[in-house]
Amino acid sequence: MAIPARPRWAWKLALGLAIGWLAVVTVMLVVANRHSDRGLDGLRAAAADRSFSALLDPRTERRLRSAEDEFEAAEGLIANPLVAPMKLVPIVGRQVRAAEKLNRGAAATTAIATDAAGDLRAATEGPTPRGVERVALLRDMADLVERSERRLRAVGPGPSTALFGPVERAADEYASRRREALDGLDAAGILLDGTARFLDGPRRYLVLAANNAEMRAGSGMFLSAGPLDAAGGRLDLGELVATNELVLPEGVAIDDTDLARNWSWLDPGADFRNLALTPRFPVSAALARQMWQRVPGGGEVDGVLAIDVDAVRHLLRALGPVTVDGVTYTARSARYQLLNGQYARFGDRQDVRRDQLGRVAESLFDRLEQGTWELADLADALVAAGRGRHLLAWSADPDEQETWEVAGVDGALTDRSLAVSVLNRGGNKLDYFLDEEVTVSTERRDGHSLVTVSVVLRNATPDDQPTYVAGPNVDGLSSGEYAGIVVVNVPPEAARLTARGGEYTTFLGSDGPTRAIGRYVRIRAGASETVTVTFSVPEGSRGLEVEPAARVPAARWTGGGTVQPLDRPRRFAL
Repeated sequence: MAIPARPRWAWKLALGLAIGWLAVVTVMLVVANRHSDRGLDGLRAAAADRSFSALLDPRTERRLRSAEDEFEAAEGLIANPLVAPMKLVPIVGRQVRAAEKLNRGAAATTAIATDAAGDLRAATEGPTPRGVERVALLRDMADLVERSERRLRAVGPGPSTALFGPVERAADEYASRRREALDGLDAAGILLDGTARFLDGPRRYLVLAANNAEMRAGSGMFLSAGPLDAAGGRLDLGELVATNELVLPEGVAIDDTDLARNWSWLDPGADFRNLALTPRFPVSAALARQMWQRVPGGGEVDGVLAIDVDAVRHLLRALGPVTVDGVTYTARSARYQLLNGQYARFGDRQDVRRDQLGRVAESLFDRLEQGTWELADLADALVAAGRGRHLLAWSADPDEQETWEVAGVDGALTDRSLAVSVLNRGGNKLDYFLDEEVTVSTERRDGHSLVTVSVVLRNATPDDQPTYVAGPNVDGLSSGEYAGIVVVNVPPEAARLTARGGEYTTFLGSDGPTRAIGRYVRIRAGASETVTVTFSVPEGSRGLEVEPAARVPAARWTGGGTVQPLDRPRRFAL
């Protein structure tokens, strides 16, 4: 018997329902995508400012909460029963299922960040902690970080296969942000736990106060030195002594082969002012530790801490002004006062002047112990100082050294480092007037990348400077003339490393995990000099990590068409 044909109206009804269902589902998925986009925008806004102050700002928590709501709304739409049949469609279904899982994971991840921000803000509210309270707070924060890390690992990495279009891009961003968050939490845990152990002590560190008016490699010259004791959450900085009074009659042996080969003619093992001839702070710090054992009043120390004028400036911003010998130092005035004003004030009567950087540092540590400051402001100040190499730390204990490495204040170089230093050789204070511009460019040639580093130096020394500042303090130089060595550190695989400009090459060879070349320059007041360094690396090599040099003001760096201050590490793709 023949099966009766279905009425035409039934087919139309079925087709209309199918089209209507498809339209509704399409709208739901479009709306879900908009919720996802708004959630991502909220996350990006919350993460735009990564300062400690921003993390504690209630607005950050609100942004995170709003982003969490957006992701949950998107997941709810995709999980709606109306969308379920779409998940069975080949290829398309995988994208829908992946989108649902991504939004669920993003909502859970954002919830973890929201809870952590709220808990952290609650933990840091109230009076500024002192003594053992500081140690307890740091350990509470470390526990909070550990809990957040466990929760985030339980969320899972999300889908990653057979995706395309916007779903693939969203999956990549989610995976990238999750990895970044896990790495950040792991680093934060190490940093908080290590800092707590350091403050709990007992520890004794050697503090070196570096003045950026007379530069070394990746640091100013160490003009003052003294002990810092940490115990029970408190820091006690002893008197800082001028390093010109600490010159050893017989220097300690230089264990680092590269430092000995490149710089033994300056005998860095005898004079603290001739440390930091390499930008590898761990090498200079270990040598300073040995030297401190031999100076009168010195002795054993667990590590070395270096601070300079800009570290002081950042601390003044967080802790407030200090007055030393009748002069008030503020974050706005510190650069001029410490880099030039103190010398101009005494003219050529420098026998009655003591470098004020150490005195200001002592006052700041006293202010730190008074506890009249905001934790977020201090944390931001320390991060900013460390980022530009204005605050450096080294420990003889490997576990404690890991803390400084994670914090990014260890001052080490890697096999990807590109560092440009200008070492003052005029015995003057002219780095305050030396303008530096560094440009990095590449050119592909026969399977290699030719890298060119151009260092332009302009001597803007005015005519009204005392002899102590402008010289001549070295035979053969004229007043206001800058003499120095431009040193460029490059990755170890760099071939055909050459330099031109200036007068002559002072050394060429290895410097730890890098190769380095030095070029002697002399620049009269009002004149300029360009040193150009070239080298080649195999095509496809990893990018460069351009290291800051702790100059004040920072050098201008040009790479990839952008001009930025070299006040933090900058990445350059080859």
